[in-house]
Amino acid sequence: MLISVKKIALIEFYKKIYISYLVIEQFDIKTDLTSTTITSILINKICTYRLIDYMYRILILIFTQTEAKLYKTFIFDSNASKVIEK
Repeated sequence: MLISVKKIALIEFYKKIYISYLVIEQFDIKTDLTSTTITSILINKICTYRLIDYMYRILILIFTQTEAKLYKTFIFDSNASKVIEK
């Protein structure tokens, strides 16, 4: 599933989420502070933080996949020199 996601698309998606997060932060200042509004704001912030955390994890997995594959091949495969040459 992660292999089918392009790095550029994922980074662009992350940038859009980050911009949305900044808009939420600026919007919070202008709202009235009733208990319902505060609860709604907190729920939105939690969802935003979880989504950003999830996107970071996906980015880390994608960027480290190639390194992990090379390391695994180098340690466990007798044809490691062929992998390094590619």
